Amino acid sequence: MVRILFFLFLVAFVQTSTFGQGQGYDFTELELLPYNVNTEANEIAPLMSPDGKFLFLARSLWDYNVGGKYSGHDIWVSELLNSGWRKASNTLMDFNTSGNEAIIGVNENGMGVYFMKTVAGKNVNGIYYAKRVKGVWEKSEFIRIEGLETSKNIGFYMHPDGATLLITMRASNGIGAEDIYVCLKNSDGTWAKPKNLGSSINTTGYEISPFL
Repeated sequence: MVRILFFLFLVAFVQTSTFGQGQGYDFTELELLPYNVNTEANEIAPLMSPDGKFLFLARSLWDYNVGGKYSGHDIWVSELLNSGWRKASNTLMDFNTSGNEAIIGVNENGMGVYFMKTVAGKNVNGIYYAKRVKGVWEKSEFIRIEGLETSKNIGFYMHPDGATLLITMRASNGIGAEDIYVCLKNSDGTWAKPKNLGSSINTTGYEISPFL
């Protein structure tokens, strides 16, 4: 069964040897988001729009998902208002099914999102894109990606430029159990086949959850 990869973003101090010193960052204490965002279910794979106004997430094991608690993951979205985060909804977009959906990228102006959709037993042949016009999300369009191999696990991250797609999958030409591939958009709007990032990044183990 194809599983959705969860994107966890970690910023750490980096100390190099004789070549210089990484930049340090100061962070406030962790703050739990309110019940408008979090529930008793699993909130996973969060991505925020560049303007900080929308938080997209996937939610699993929740009675109000399409298909019920034991179906798949739904995409939920919460908007930041002056009064705080609006209660997350899975009905603002008509992308959700009884399968697994998750946001994999938000474009630079925050008016478009990329998402993945998986169904047990079916191959993944690409990803989806939808844009918001006058506050309404339009019907999504399918983006075919040649060369995807989904015998086991697959995950995606789309850069905000909309032209750089990172893929994690276990493929026949891979180095390890799961490798990171890069897929670039061609000038004619089509996409090149995924290219393995090689042994400088990939190992014989699992490389997952890429973020650029």
